[in-house]
Amino acid sequence: MGRDAMDVRGLILGLTAWGVCTHVGNKNLRSLDKRRRKDNVTMMLLGILADLAEMERETTVERIVSGQQEAKRPGKHIARPKGSTKSAERSLEENKREVDYFREDRCSVREIATLCGVSPNTVLKAKRALSAESAGSASL
Repeated sequence: MGRDAMDVRGLILGLTAWGVCTHVGNKNLRSLDKRRRKDNVTMMLLGILADLAEMERETTVERIVSGQQEAKRPGKHIARPKGSTKSAERSLEENKREVDYFREDRCSVREIATLCGVSPNTVLKAKRALSAESAGSASL
């Protein structure tokens, strides 16, 4: 539900205030009892689980950063290889259908993604490439 324990608690409390029961399936915990009242024991356990999830996330980030630093010591390149990103022209060429839908200006990003059978992120990349192309031609 979130990466920050306070945010998770706030979300669960907000949903509970609206009468929405939060259910953790694998732990069989419900934030509301059968009479739709806040279950304080469950709320305490959800808080503990949120704290544990936040600690786990922080530990994972620390391990990733440590591993990257360790790999950099002998000179290993961590980031994407230079020259591996696509140019705007190549992106437009590979995503002609998506670009055509944008030029028609009648569909949303999600609709275009569904119509073309690609992810919304691919459609957004095509949109950015189209914007970069139009900005480049406008400055000439």
